[in-house]
Amino acid sequence: MVNVIVLCIELLLDVVGLVLGIIVFSRSSDNRLQKAWGMLAITLSLLLLCDNLEWIWLFSQGGIECVTPLNRSTDESSFVVAYCPGDCLTNPQYALQDLLNDLNTNENRLDKALHYDGFSGFRDFINFHRLQYFKEQARLQKDLSVKELMFMSGFTSRSSFYRYFANVEKMSPGEYMDMLHAENK
Repeated sequence: MVNVIVLCIELLLDVVGLVLGIIVFSRSSDNRLQKAWGMLAITLSLLLLCDNLEWIWLFSQGGIECVTPLNRSTDESSFVVAYCPGDCLTNPQYALQDLLNDLNTNENRLDKALHYDGFSGFRDFINFHRLQYFKEQARLQKDLSVKELMFMSGFTSRSSFYRYFANVEKMSPGEYMDMLHAENK
């Protein structure tokens, strides 16, 4: 919902820019520079207005179902990818192009949607969900090692996994596993 509100605010600002551009253009009788600035404001406002109208139309059509407010600081994520096939996020070969095909969109639109939801890009998005899966499986399958859970979650590089885990959780995966074992005793 937050994303639609942001888009509506952007839409309102685009309309304000368009109106101001028209005012500047119409009030600049002989001044070419003012006319040029007015025309530029009108053109840019129209482009941004069209872009934001398209996004609002996509949200209203359900074309991007993967957007709800996201609180990345908690263990529970409300971010859901509705059009993603079952194990796509844990598949190590799942790439940006696969997600674009699954969502039937282009890279620019996907990148914009991911940024609205707090991700820096596709890699951050996929690693976040793989990490959530890792933590879920660590709670459910206590007999598996960190390495087994890491590969099961879709990570292929041990160093990347450890770096990402430590960056997000502020502890190592081993410390996290020890914490889980201590909770269960």
